[in-house]
Amino acid sequence: MKDKRATALANGVSLIADNIPLGSSGSRALDQCASCAQLNKLDLQRRCISCVLDSAACGSCVPYPGAATQVKLSAVGGCIDCVKLKGKRFTGTCLTCSLTADPAMCFTCLGDFYPAMMCKTSTYLDCYKPDYDNPCASCQNGAAYAYNSCIECYKKPAGKPDCDFCSELADEKGQLPCYSCSKQSQTVHSDVPGGCGLCFAHSKDARTQQECIECVVSNKTAKGNKQHCHLCASTDLTPQQATLCYKCLASPLGSPDCSTCAAATNSETAFTSCMTCYNNSNNGPDCDECSDLLPFHGDVDASRKQCYGCVTASKLIVPEDAGFAPLGSCSACLSTKGDQAACIACNINPKISVAAKSWCNSCSSIGDVFDVAKRSACFSCLETRLKQSSEYQTKCGLSR
Repeated sequence: MKDKRATALANGVSLIADNIPLGSSGSRALDQCASCAQLNKLDLQRRCISCVLDSAACGSCVPYPGAATQVKLSAVGGCIDCVKLKGKRFTGTCLTCSLTADPAMCFTCLGDFYPAMMCKTSTYLDCYKPDYDNPCASCQNGAAYAYNSCIECYKKPAGKPDCDFCSELADEKGQLPCYSCSKQSQTVHSDVPGGCGLCFAHSKDARTQQECIECVVSNKTAKGNKQHCHLCASTDLTPQQATLCYKCLASPLGSPDCSTCAAATNSETAFTSCMTCYNNSNNGPDCDECSDLLPFHGDVDASRKQCYGCVTASKLIVPEDAGFAPLGSCSACLSTKGDQAACIACNINPKISVAAKSWCNSCSSIGDVFDVAKRSACFSCLETRLKQSSEYQTKCGLSR
């Protein structure tokens, strides 16, 4: 019986002998052509070898030994046609289609996205890059049981981050409602997470997921805040705190800090003070200390509210060389033994520079309750303008 593989190889070798360019180093081209010769149709062999010898990008479709991508021989023809039809820029896209369970379906699917949704500017917003994005392969590989919903999701390029998250979920039970959420949400741009996928990725509880989804699809939630809805679904929050968090995201003050403030307090007034504190980016580390404050005496919510108010009133401005450390000492005023009122007054005193505010608590802790004069002298010393915070320690005779 005649060996068909030998015949195919002979056909391939014959083509190589007739067409290989003079001066070619040969090794890679011969490897590719030998792989082409293994294809089961002579016409396909010819197209494959012609592609290799023309140095066309479709040579990447050939699974020669050592090739980065090993395309199945049955998918080589479709890959070659895909690259030749769409162009060199689509080589990666055609290759990823070739590796799916149904390459033919993937090649056909590409027409739904390209050229209509192809990026035409360097911003790469709300569009797809053919050398990088392949929604068709993503849906086949990651959402086989929710394929149609996945494709529909990617047809809204602005929602790509959501579609990516939904595709990474374990099964159709999570994927289908996730894609449905994405369809209803009004995402900003493709460079901002939409929020739907995060609702499912961060919680397994159906009720919590639904509350998160309602936040994402709600017209009351600002578009830029939809990506933060999952933070309100955190298991660290009580139901009351979660409600406060979602309400916050629907307000003009809405930001990722909604969940931080909800976790830090059960009081609406303290919550408002917290959000106002975080609203100034200079305050971040000082607000964080207030959120973790365990007061020396008094109610936690009331003390944290007072702390946030102290930080806000301090009007902090971060020096250029500052690290991510608190600038003032509002939290220390309320968490250590000392003259709290005088300490807070020191922090909010406009005559005292930001560099000196970290020493307010040290001054307020000097002596006992009767040493008012010593503490006053220390506070007056802090009003001196020095360049470095460490200089106040020496000048004012302080210790940490």
